[in-house]
Order: sequence, then structure tokens, then C-alpha cells
Amino acid sequence: MKFFTSLPKPIPLLLVVYSVLFWVFSIFSYALTDPNLVLISWAPYQTFQNWMWSSIGSNQQYLSSLYGIIVAGMALLYVLIILHLFKAKKEFSKLPLSYLALLWLVLFVAPLMVSMNALSHDVFNYIFNAKMAVVYGANPHVSVALDFPQDLWTRFMHNTHTAAPYGYGWTALSLIPFGLGFGVFSITWVMFRLFMIGGIFVLYFGLQRLSRALRDVTVPLSHLAVLFLNPLFLIETISSMHNDVWMMALAVWAIALILPLKISMKQVLASALLLIMSISIKYVTVVLVPIWLFFAASTILESKVATLMQNKLRIPARIVEMLLQKVVSLATNFLPLLISVLFILPLFTARSQQFHPWYLIWALVWIPEIKSAWWRWSLIALSISSLFRYLPWLFHGGYSSEILLQQKSITWLPFFLILVLQVMWWHAKREKA
Repeated sequence: MKFFTSLPKPIPLLLVVYSVLFWVFSIFSYALTDPNLVLISWAPYQTFQNWMWSSIGSNQQYLSSLYGIIVAGMALLYVLIILHLFKAKKEFSKLPLSYLALLWLVLFVAPLMVSMNALSHDVFNYIFNAKMAVVYGANPHVSVALDFPQDLWTRFMHNTHTAAPYGYGWTALSLIPFGLGFGVFSITWVMFRLFMIGGIFVLYFGLQRLSRALRDVTVPLSHLAVLFLNPLFLIETISSMHNDVWMMALAVWAIALILPLKISMKQVLASALLLIMSISIKYVTVVLVPIWLFFAASTILESKVATLMQNKLRIPARIVEMLLQKVVSLATNFLPLLISVLFILPLFTARSQQFHPWYLIWALVWIPEIKSAWWRWSLIALSISSLFRYLPWLFHGGYSSEILLQQKSITWLPFFLILVLQVMWWHAKREKA
């Protein structure tokens, strides 16, 4: 408690209220539990679940309104916390990391651990695809859930008619939490959630490694908070259990290992393997291949270029080393911003016409390394508006062309508005100068 009260005011109060909203969201999530899914047979739980279905889940207007209020509260508190953390970042950076991690686990992971994956059924596909491979000896990239109608786990799946849309890498990784579930659905479901939390920690250490490779410093805690307190990141990763966190954690490590100018071939190979594994989860990280090739070439050809410049052009070794370092420094300075923008661009393609909020994790994970405040706030705005994207779906109880148009407007208008406002502010600032 002494540690908690040592946080700069009013951050402790804001964090507590923010955590309460995550508890409220977790309770609310059971209104969207699939009617065919009963996690446990405990009578009090079944009474609670039936009450959530009849009182909230059956009233779409009430359901969407309640969700909108919860998300609006989360967005407000998140922005206030971030503003105060940046204001007090020097004080905040002195706090022990172990206590901060414990605080994060208690305040935000704990409530989401008991939530239902209300906004997505994808985890049920992860689980059943692993079951097809282990129990039925079938290839989930060829077979579909409908091939096993006798299996009770297919009752609460929404996508039973298509093969696994992910790469073989995710199928291999998903065997880990599935095996730890020992064939019991409720335990398996919990294991997949713990596995996603594990992915967050892998991502965290990858970001720290990336920061040391980029600037030889650790990531400021205020910058880390922008990602790890982000409501979309927390809900889509822990509650909805999307595999994007593992895809991006491996991608961050791949880039972090390839960045230093003088690295061993073992590091190059390890980085290549991690990038291949990331691509094998979801193919979108293929956008990192040109960047990876640039830095790999810089590493492999550095000695040859240095020798050529010294022998042929008669440039002193000290100058050659300085020039090479300058080129790499310029490339790395804007690298997180460039990568983040690259991961936004696929969202405008025809393949992503049904844009899902968790796709923003691709761009969000680079936020702690991004210096540009304008892009940081633009991504924050986009992540918040994307949570509101669920509103038309909740209100109407399905999808149509009209609902898709409403979702696109809700998602992108605030993003472009924030961009325009920041450009106007920057222009006004230059005018005054």
C-alpha cells in the first residue's frame, strides 16, 4: 500500500477507478456468452449467467448502451492516466519495475482473467483447431469443424465451415496451451488466456531489447503505459485472446536482434527464424521483410563496404566507421514510426474491408518506441474509436452493408480529425515562432 500511495497524485485514484471499469466490463461480458456454452456447472454461476442473458443480453439497445458507457469511461480514464504519467514521468521512472508489474497484474489482468471473450469467438477456433490436430489427427488447414459434428465443442463456435485462416506457426504454438488443458474445455480456455498473457511479457522484453538496440536505453515507463494500459490492447489480448500479440512479440524480437551494426551470424539467423515464425502465425508481418533485409545486408556487408571505402577511396577507418554508424542511426531513428505506419496501410486494402479492432495491435505495439507525439496520439484516438466500432454490431445484433459503413465512420473519422487538428496546431505553433 505504501508503494501504491507513493505514485504521483492523482494517478492512484485514476488507476483504481480504471480497474473498477475493467471489473464492470468483465461482468458485462457474460451477457454475450454463447447460449450453448456453460463453463462450469456450479449453481450460483448458472443463476448469474441466466440472469445476464435475460436481463441484458436479450435487450440489444440496453446492451449497446451499457457497452458504450463502459468504453467511454475507459477511454477518458486512460487518456487522463497517460497525460498525468507523461507529466510526472521523472518521478514514475524511479518506481521499482517489479512492483509496477504486480500492480498491472492485480489491477488489469485479474479482472480480465475472469471475463468472457464476449467480443470475439476466435479463441474457440484456436482451441478446436488444436484439438483436430491432437485428438482427431486431422489437418485444421484442410479439415473444418463441421467434419466433426459429434464433438460438443463445436456448439459454441461461430466459424465452423472454413479451415484455419492462420498459418501453421500458430497451429504449432496453440498445441502448448491445448496440451496444458488436458482435454478439459474450461481448463483449456484458461490456459489459452494465460498463454496470451505470456505473449504480453515476451512482447515487453522484446520492446526493451529493441530500445537498447535503437538508443541504448530502456523504454520509459510512461511510454510503456501508453501500450500496456491501452483498453483495446488489454481487452483484445487478454479478454478476447487474439493471437496477434504472439505474432507481434516475435516480430519485435526479430527486429531487435537484427538492428545492431556489428552482430554475429547466429543473431542474424535467430532473427530470421523469429520473423519466419511471426509470418507463419499471420502473414501480415511479411511487410517487415524489406526492413529486415536492409539491416541484415548492413550487418553482413559492413566489413566489405568499410574495406572498399578505405582501400579504394582512401577514406580513414575512423571516418568510415562514423559514416556507417550515421547511416544506420538515421535509418533506426524513424524505424518504429515507419513500421507502425506500414502496419496501418494493410487496413485500407480490399482484403481488410472487414476491419477488426484487434488488427490495430500490429501498429500499437511500436508506440513505446515512437518519438513522434502526433502519431502516438493519432494511434491512441484510433484505438479508442475502434472499441466503439462494436456499437452498431451490438445494437443491431448482426452485420449488413449499412452497419459496415457505420463502423468505418466510427473508426476512421476521429483518427483523421486528430491528424488534422495536430497539423493545425503545428502550423499555428510555427506561425507564432
